[in-house]
Amino acid sequence: MTTEIMNETYFYKCDVGLALPLFDESTWFTGIRAILYTIGLLYTFLGLTILAEEFAVAIETITSKTRTIKIPDEYGHKEIEVRVWNETVANLTLLPLGSNTPLLMITLIEFLGHNFEFGDIGPVAIVGSAAFNLLITTAVCIVVVPNGEIRRVRKAAVVLVTSIFCMFAYFWLFLILATISKGVIEIWEAIITWMIFPILVFLGWRADIPYNKKEEIERVTESDVRNFLKEAEREEKIYTTEETVMLLVSENAARRHHSISWYKIYAIRRFTAGKNVKPRRMSKSKCGKHISKSEEDPTLGTTRAIFATTTFTEPHDDPQLPPNPRVVDDVEFNNYIFHCAHKANQSLSKESVGASTWSEQFHEAVFVNGGDNESATKLDYLMHSLSFIWKLLFAFIPPAVYLGGWLRYVVCFFMIGCFALLIGDFATILGCLLGLKGMITAVTFVAVGTSLPDWFACVKSAKHERHADSAIENITATNSVNILVGLGIPLTIASIYHIIKGDQLLFLVPQLQFSTVLYLGAAIGCFTVLFIRRNTNCAGNTELGGVVYSKYFSALVLILLWILYLVMCILQAYGIISGNLL
Repeated sequence: MTTEIMNETYFYKCDVGLALPLFDESTWFTGIRAILYTIGLLYTFLGLTILAEEFAVAIETITSKTRTIKIPDEYGHKEIEVRVWNETVANLTLLPLGSNTPLLMITLIEFLGHNFEFGDIGPVAIVGSAAFNLLITTAVCIVVVPNGEIRRVRKAAVVLVTSIFCMFAYFWLFLILATISKGVIEIWEAIITWMIFPILVFLGWRADIPYNKKEEIERVTESDVRNFLKEAEREEKIYTTEETVMLLVSENAARRHHSISWYKIYAIRRFTAGKNVKPRRMSKSKCGKHISKSEEDPTLGTTRAIFATTTFTEPHDDPQLPPNPRVVDDVEFNNYIFHCAHKANQSLSKESVGASTWSEQFHEAVFVNGGDNESATKLDYLMHSLSFIWKLLFAFIPPAVYLGGWLRYVVCFFMIGCFALLIGDFATILGCLLGLKGMITAVTFVAVGTSLPDWFACVKSAKHERHADSAIENITATNSVNILVGLGIPLTIASIYHIIKGDQLLFLVPQLQFSTVLYLGAAIGCFTVLFIRRNTNCAGNTELGGVVYSKYFSALVLILLWILYLVMCILQAYGIISGNLL
């Protein structure tokens, strides 16, 4: 009888969510509830990951806008196409704000649900997520670089700024929790917390100035076409005009620099069997045909490789080349070169990360790989089936073409708020059912689950980019914004609320300051590893990749640091060690 009463009480204790449970679960078996809430939490994380990709589409649309400017050259001036957004400013504002939105909303909702007081999940999850990003994501980025290749930071000053703030933000958090006003959050402390954010953006922008040359958007040039034809001649192969254009597009797309938001879209769509944002890579071995020496015309020189058949369907824009032309006239040859480059750039400009209409969005949501069934594998069909409901739901989000992507940005922001509510409830109830302390739930389930979209993006960026800047800058910038904005805004709102009430915002979560101190120690270890790797030959003088044994050893050190962080959090949460630093 006593056991039955205790079980009834335990069940009721685990009905503590703001929106969940939807039903009276007081008579349900604990193990069944735990399994259901585990599945619910994992499925919500899958939905959040797909929603993060939709959010990234809005960010990429906003930050990829271009404008035409004139720059001096030997003939007076020339017009080039450049991006409107400074890349560093974008990496410090829209991108980390988008990554930080789930944790911001979880913390804000938790404040609102606890009468503007600290909860057990949100603030601790912010620090836990930062530890996972800095240690685990960096470790994977180090080893994912193909053997024999390196990814070295190019904009060292910018990464230095973000790395300093990545530590300073958490040092400032520790000061306001444990030193300046012990146990109390003053309004001025909360305001300064989020006001440090524009200082970070300004210093990052200033540090970027020496590197911020107006670089033209990478396009297919006439020189690229000529080099392609010369290479074809050396290989004794000929290609149709269509094959020539598609191969030029494929080569350009492979070497083009992409933002971290683009890699987030690319990685998540690959994971969930969505539409591929990369043009399908054409192989030279599967197109064109070989020519023998007897077919050569010595009067043609380097133009002999153009036996192409014009296959375009726009007769007003295309050169009227006869089938299998043997071009000997320079004007006609140059005209052919120009039109190949023009068609290739037209194809590249049509590449878009997002659909332009709702009908396109629903089509991409319903069909595996966005309609590319030919390349679909069994795993693609499985992931598409699991994510189908989320894809269909998110197809209602306004396409990125409306208001330049800003409408989609706002809608995704508020939808993430709904997911934050579900994640907070699922994690809280699941932790209660498993007998876990709130701190453990925060630094494991919530921290890892909300960090997955950025993990995907950084890993793909480290693997495919020529430099390490995008991956490392995204990690450090996101960690900084986690505190400065993700915690600064909720603290400010809560402080104002308590001032109106005539009391103070009390700090009653000693786990947060303990977790913050652990993070600072781990951050020192991580940056020490990266500094040593950059400045030693045995590591290849690079942050990511390099000498094989060195990169695996470095990754192991970072993973062990994260495990140590978790173990210390667990020991403190269960009172085995003291975490009260007040």
